[in-house]
Amino acid sequence: MEKERNTLLDFVKAVSALGVILVHFQFPGYFGAVMCSVGVVGVIIFFFIAGYSSYSADGSSAPKLLKRFKRNLMLLLTALLVYAVYEVILQLATGNFLSWLTQFADWGFYIRFFILGDFDFIDAGPLWFMLALLYCYLILYLIEKNRLHKTFYPLLPLLLLLRIGMETFTNSYTGSNPWITWHLSGNFLVGGLPIMLFGNYIACKKDKFVSIKTPVLLGGFAAFLIATFLTVCFKINGTIDISQPFKIGAAFFVFILCLKHGSVHICSLLEYIGAFLTTYIYLYHNLIGLLIKRLIGALNVPEAVVSWTLPVLVMISAVLVSYVITSASKAAPQKHS
Repeated sequence: MEKERNTLLDFVKAVSALGVILVHFQFPGYFGAVMCSVGVVGVIIFFFIAGYSSYSADGSSAPKLLKRFKRNLMLLLTALLVYAVYEVILQLATGNFLSWLTQFADWGFYIRFFILGDFDFIDAGPLWFMLALLYCYLILYLIEKNRLHKTFYPLLPLLLLLRIGMETFTNSYTGSNPWITWHLSGNFLVGGLPIMLFGNYIACKKDKFVSIKTPVLLGGFAAFLIATFLTVCFKINGTIDISQPFKIGAAFFVFILCLKHGSVHICSLLEYIGAFLTTYIYLYHNLIGLLIKRLIGALNVPEAVVSWTLPVLVMISAVLVSYVITSASKAAPQKHS
């Protein structure tokens, strides 16, 4: 019998995926900052989900983790190839191809690529999440296979403090020094492992977490989300961003709400998007946005119009493209059956 879907979680996944688009293609002003923070909370939720689904009481999830690793590796390699083809064509068209190639002679490039998930050289920055997933799946595989939960769970507070500290540092000082970039926090060790291990712990102690009263969860979510909005809009001394713990808190409370009230229906369309389209939305929204941006630029659309319409166009286009890819992937095996 097919397992019943968590429709509330599907809804939250859709909002999260669309929010991620608004991280990379922002609306202007405070509204843009608020919507961007929703996307960051969404990324944290996706890490929670991945960690939660990696747990098993008897170690039976270990083989499943290897399957997820292989599947996500293929998705990442395919996406990197698509982005690379786009970037090569762009560099050839602009006459910068040879200078673009010089970066591959720098040993630091490969450290940034393999460790930090720095894919900016092909305009694929958001794909750091996929590489982080791969590394974290391998770590969780070892934890699950060897039943090392009691060894790793005590490290959770330190790992969360590492994420909060590094994210606060990079959000506040990126650009002030060439070595300070968001990749220092957007990587598997800082950005991924703390939240995925936390999600794994939630699965281990599920009964304890879902016993939290609904009004407490709703109140906690509202309080942390409001605190997130305030701290991203009004930074200390205009630069210090202390929103990270509030983003994690908001993601935590809404995730527990989804576990507790998974049968709640809010919007069928968004539930469908969350159930089937979020992976491809995440993988290809940045490339779709870049193409739309270039098209709009060629049409000389006023910037005031672009700033409000581009994010909407990218969201709609990413959903449509993801639907086409998903439909094609479902139909493909039928041709060989």
